[in-house]
Amino acid sequence: EDEQYLFPIDWIMNAVDRELDYREFDPVIKSLDCGAGGDMSVIVTRKGAKIFPISRKQTPDSQELINWAYADFLNDNADIIRIDNIGIGWAVAGALSEKLGSKVEAADCRKKSDNPDKYFNKRAEMYSTLRDKFEKGLISIPNDQDLIDELSVIQASYESGKTKIQDKKAIRSSLGKSPDSADALAISYYYDDIPVSNKPKNVYCNVNRGKIV
Repeated sequence: EDEQYLFPIDWIMNAVDRELDYREFDPVIKSLDCGAGGDMSVIVTRKGAKIFPISRKQTPDSQELINWAYADFLNDNADIIRIDNIGIGWAVAGALSEKLGSKVEAADCRKKSDNPDKYFNKRAEMYSTLRDKFEKGLISIPNDQDLIDELSVIQASYESGKTKIQDKKAIRSSLGKSPDSADALAISYYYDDIPVSNKPKNVYCNVNRGKIV
């Protein structure tokens, strides 16, 4: 196995508060990594290349998590929420689907990649997409130390020509905690973005840590 860090630290730091424009009709995408066993639940908000300040909540109560995510989605007038539907996330995705319908997209990272000859699974594919954004300077992240720390320790290996991302247990061992923020960011790239063409021009997404116009 040839292992390497997926995100060189200079790529990460160059992306902090990078000035990038987004298009008016880029969808406002939420991505939710559901914490369990004491881990944080994390919501990332993205519009095009711009990542807005991250929201976090620690709760063992699934209904509280559902209510928090639902309120966050409505408050920011989001278009899509992509949810890690493994473990506790299965119930959260189901409950939010009842409220938001097709605006909820399940993101099971264990699934087969869209390009199985190149990626070990969907987790490897979405993280590779994220890496490409950092490499090409096509992402702007907030100055968030947890996110920076998590991205900086994630490693990839290459087995029979396929990219495989280090599993969470190994990352937790080196980082001292679960990479919840990095996972939530990667989940936002689980699917391709589809431009929103039916949102009136005078409607904006009022992110409570900033404003998407």
